[in-house]
Amino acid sequence: MERAVARGMTETDVRNRMAAQATDEERRAIADVIVENDGDLETLRRRVDAAWMHLMSTSPTMRSSQAESAGDPACWLEIEEGDDGGLRAVRFDLGLADLTGRSGAVWSLPHGGDLDANLVHLVPDDGIGEHRNDEVDVLVVVRGGTGEIVVDGRPSALSDGVVVLVPKGAARSIRAGGDGLAYLSIHRRRSGPTIRPSGR
Repeated sequence: MERAVARGMTETDVRNRMAAQATDEERRAIADVIVENDGDLETLRRRVDAAWMHLMSTSPTMRSSQAESAGDPACWLEIEEGDDGGLRAVRFDLGLADLTGRSGAVWSLPHGGDLDANLVHLVPDDGIGEHRNDEVDVLVVVRGGTGEIVVDGRPSALSDGVVVLVPKGAARSIRAGGDGLAYLSIHRRRSGPTIRPSGR
């Protein structure tokens, strides 16, 4: 109340605005996902990760599967929660990810563990410029399309099923071919931002 009045509102205006707001019960009734913030920061982070993965799994941007069983809609993610509400196991079907949009990461492994992974989609002839990561090795696993990766000046062709290990400290760039490119980038979680331009 005091802060709102200090910003120029009258007490009547403040009370009217508060009265017009939905109650917690009303918000819960229409919410798709509820994240309880009644624990420590780490518990909250795990719950937010679980909620995000649930929203991703039900997103209309995910293609429906032709292989549906018993009439149930396909889901590209299956999430198992632990007793604390955080993630315990995640199963995902990358074949159901929508790769028809613009370039960028279309899926990321929930944070909080020791591993980071991103499914990256590049539209035809798009690419990621040369950069260097000084902290972790990176495994690139191609999931579809074609392209080229250049590691410390050495080009390698990319196609479905190809795996490339990029050692830490190596400069790398990736470019999609004429039919686009989809790949997983997998590495140990970094302690902080360490990606930088190669300086070449």
